[in-house]
Amino acid sequence: MDVGADKLFGDIPETLGAMAVLGAEGDIKYTWDKTNKTEVEAAREQFNNLRSKGFLAFKIRGKLRERKGDGVIDFDSKAGRYQFMAPPTEKITEFDPEAKRVVLTPPVGGG
Repeated sequence: MDVGADKLFGDIPETLGAMAVLGAEGDIKYTWDKTNKTEVEAAREQFNNLRSKGFLAFKIRGKLRERKGDGVIDFDSKAGRYQFMAPPTEKITEFDPEAKRVVLTPPVGGG
């Protein structure tokens, strides 16, 4: 399982799955080779560890929209960037080794 990437998710080869763990210090990326049992089990262990700490998990379905004209909602002039429509997601409670992209978010406290 590798850690690192410049963006939330870049191009991911078909044989790989990727997991982004969002946190206060930023996000950490993990990838696993779907054909490698050791990497799949390491990713499953990481997923289960985070879920046991209250993290929520979402499988991203479909393609991320990263270009102007591809799901653009608005332009944020203060930030100097476009806002994009998010791809469809599905909340998951169990690790899916065949998932291409998974995002885990930390628990949110009530008030």
